[in-house]
Amino acid sequence: MPASDAPPPEVDPSGLGALAPKRSDHEHRRVVGSARRRLFGGDRIERVGRYRVERRLGPRPFGPGASDAATEIVAHDDALSRRVLLLHALAGLDAAELEGLRGRLEALAELGDARALDQLRLLDMGTHAGRPYVVLEERAGVSLQQWSQQAKRRWPELVEVFVRVGQTLAALHRAGLVHGAVDQGVFVERDGASYLSAPLPLPGSSHDAAQDRRALAQLLIDASWPESPAEAPPRSLSADLPPRALWSALRQDWPTTEALLRAVSRASRVRRRAALAGLGAATLGLGLSVALATSLDTGAARDGQLGAAERERSSQCARYDADLGGTWDADTRARLARRWAAPADAAPHVRESGARGL
Repeated sequence: MPASDAPPPEVDPSGLGALAPKRSDHEHRRVVGSARRRLFGGDRIERVGRYRVERRLGPRPFGPGASDAATEIVAHDDALSRRVLLLHALAGLDAAELEGLRGRLEALAELGDARALDQLRLLDMGTHAGRPYVVLEERAGVSLQQWSQQAKRRWPELVEVFVRVGQTLAALHRAGLVHGAVDQGVFVERDGASYLSAPLPLPGSSHDAAQDRRALAQLLIDASWPESPAEAPPRSLSADLPPRALWSALRQDWPTTEALLRAVSRASRVRRRAALAGLGAATLGLGLSVALATSLDTGAARDGQLGAAERERSSQCARYDADLGGTWDADTRARLARRWAAPADAAPHVRESGARGL
């Protein structure tokens, strides 16, 4: 073979020559690079795509299968001077799988739902060393399970988190994507804002949207009824307890994620209407009580006013009688009656006139 046609000599990235094992996976290159720096010095920077690796947090389950996992990495985006969270799948892909992954990544990037994209905090995606990765905004959140255990959460708070995350999941499903790790992907920040971590599109997964919905519903069941999530809760009208209708809605299989969200919203409104009805009845009862008390008080006040007026009139009459004593009193009336008495045979009108005069 002419010298010009000879292939270029292979470059050994490890610097270990014949001692370097013939492997090309990313984790192996990281280990070899670390050994090289310790043995021979140098300051080789480890990267995934354009992102500089700062710290590895270890493997993280990401998908329905035991082998569906990703390495969680804290990295730095030198181009935009910001720290990011990077999930790099552990499983490699062949050419056909890479092509299928490219289509899923494009669908995710073209999701078009601004609210969903804001919740996912998805910044970038790609493949490195034959394995997909997604880049997320670094956020200080805890899992829904941890958040619900940190303090006693009222069931409407849990439903609010569920609906926000469910809307993001519905947007993914409309784009033809599944999440695959909803039970590990719901997080809540300190200010109460909830979000669904971006999915890592793994090829060859049998996970579907129905499994995503069941996983999300189970999260709300476990958080709302932590003591006995598998048993139907007793019926109760207490506004402090989640309604049994909510449990029933979450246990059903719905054809779409939107249908699940509508069922949850209806079940929540039933309890709110019952609570408002109870509040309305209590308010009505209080209003009637106040009206009755006011009526009684008004009647009593009126009776009191009438009694006081009657007593005042009686007092005035008594004063008048005292002032007229000797001029017009019972004795004077009796003397005039005897003097004006009509004869027994007098006509009736004569007797009536005498009586009127007295």
